[in-house]
Amino acid sequence: LEVTLLDTQVAVPGREDTPTCAQLQTEGLAGQIDPSTCMLVTTLAPIQCGCAPSPTQPPVSLACNICGDGFVVTNPEARIFGGVLTCGEYQDAGSAGELLDAQCTSAPLTLFEICGCEAAPAGRSSCPVCGQGREVSLPDARVVITGEDITCAELEQQGLDGEI
Repeated sequence: LEVTLLDTQVAVPGREDTPTCAQLQTEGLAGQIDPSTCMLVTTLAPIQCGCAPSPTQPPVSLACNICGDGFVVTNPEARIFGGVLTCGEYQDAGSAGELLDAQCTSAPLTLFEICGCEAAPAGRSSCPVCGQGREVSLPDARVVITGEDITCAELEQQGLDGEI
């Protein structure tokens, strides 16, 4: 992955300074970030630093659910990673494929309790159209999905019913 927002500052819990993404990248490549902080930095950096696949490397991220398959975030406003992100923001990043495989794998283990992960209610998937913890604000807007012209409210209901 390549850092695209080099000048963005990242608040890393436990550090007195607020390094830029470029500084974190340099420190990481030089082995200057201790292992306990490294896990935190690699969790924060893809989102805040605009990490994108290198044109010479295939993407390594896949869409994932931070609670694990069959579970939903019920506490989307909970602050995680030292208050830098919310569970809802991290779930949105996971749904959009912006997290690395290692982040997707570790998320259910580290965030299950704080994010209020619970089994998805029967007949309902964890596929809300606008993302976990958000609501459709334009329910009457029309979209065309696989040739079908439907409203955003209808699409949202299909997602909640596990039909998409």
